[in-house]
Amino acid sequence: MANYKKRGNGWQARISWYSGDGQRHNKSKAGFPTKLLAKKWATEQEVKLNQGVNIGKEITLVDYYDQWVKTYKEPKVAPITMRLYQLTGNRLKTYFPGVKIKDITRGQYQEFINWYGKDHAPQSVKKLNMAVRGCVRSAILDDYLIKDFTQGV
Repeated sequence: MANYKKRGNGWQARISWYSGDGQRHNKSKAGFPTKLLAKKWATEQEVKLNQGVNIGKEITLVDYYDQWVKTYKEPKVAPITMRLYQLTGNRLKTYFPGVKIKDITRGQYQEFINWYGKDHAPQSVKKLNMAVRGCVRSAILDDYLIKDFTQGV
């Protein structure tokens, strides 16, 4: 359920929902210049909720990547492969500092790949893309994302 409130010169939208364990959650965003834009944001959030995405979960790409490498890769890969994952993480920190994983678009990711590919061999670009793609697919399974922004890049 959403409600809207006029705040100063802008509008605020707030949605609330109950999780599976019966706890009530809220999410709000302010600063919309019109009530229509606030309603649009609230509707988008409710659609995500209906698709099963936990919109209360927010994490940066870099933080999720580091967590993913530590959980799924570090225990079972060779040291040389681990070095590849660390280098990929460093590139993500350089290009996407503080950017939430759910805010990254396919176009932005393509620009990142193009940027990295300017001074790296095609095989290096493929390895970096493979690592990020695995991370993003895991993020979809963990309900941080709906779409795979690495698809077709």
